[in-house]
This record gives sequence, structure tokens and C-alpha cells, in this order.
Amino acid sequence: MKKLIVPLLLIAVLFTSCGEKASENATDSPVGNASPGGEKVASYNEGGISFDVPEMWQQNFKAVTRDAGSSGNTYPQTEFYYTENGRDIRLMSIGKFTRDQWEQMKKNGEVSDDAMIGESKDKNHIYSVFYEDHDYISDNALKDTLGKIRGEAEKLRDKIMFD
Repeated sequence: MKKLIVPLLLIAVLFTSCGEKASENATDSPVGNASPGGEKVASYNEGGISFDVPEMWQQNFKAVTRDAGSSGNTYPQTEFYYTENGRDIRLMSIGKFTRDQWEQMKKNGEVSDDAMIGESKDKNHIYSVFYEDHDYISDNALKDTLGKIRGEAEKLRDKIMFD
């Protein structure tokens, strides 16, 4: 009987450890996936906006979507934050406008085509990006970090995809 129990226990241990490895790799969370360059990648995919989140952001990344604009002319705006010591610092904002809203804002001098980063596949919506200045921050180490992160955000501009 003892001869049968020991091999069964070994088989059970092997299956358990293989199952743990498989569940680690078969996760719905994109954090931990590797990009072609070998760095860890997380993906953001909400509200028609999708992109790979730079590794530097991943631990402190947060996105919030809210209505922006004036009453009667609102649009969804997604704000991307870096959290440092419990403080949310906005890195960039992406607005989603109807074509009519965009044309009206251009006419009023509120936006230019330079801010446009793309349009929806159905061509009904225009997306624009705004990067935050962090001149108000006095901590030099944090300013350096935010400068690097802003550089990463600016590199994302051409990699953001829209539904």
C-alpha cells in the first residue's frame, strides 16, 4: 500500500505545480506579458481607446473617464494619472469628440488639427490629446520622473488605436 501512495503523491504534486504554472500564464491581466523588446506590458482598452501601457507607468497608472466641456456640449475625456505617494498627477488627457463638436471647436479657435491623434473606425469621432505641464511641482526627483513619463506618453501618440 505504501508503494502505491508515494507515487500517487508525487503525481499529485506534479499536477498541482503544473496547474499553478498554467494559471500564471493564462491570466486575463495583461501585466506581465512581454513585448517584442522583452519589457513587461499592460494594455489599456476602454472607451474606444487602446494602447500598451509603458513599463514605467505600470505600478502607478490610473485612468479616469468623465464628461468634459460646457453644458449642452459635453464629450468624454479620459485622464491618465501617475500616482506618487497617494497623489494623483495627471499625465495626459484624451478627448473624444463628434465631428460636429470638433469642427465647432476649431471654428472657435479652441483646438487645432495638431491636437488630433486619430479618429474612430466609423469616422464619426475625433480623438485629441493634451499633455500636462508639471511646472508647479517643486520636488526635482518627481519632476524628473514625470518628465520621463511624459516622454513615454508622447511616444504613445502614434501607437494609440481607436475603435
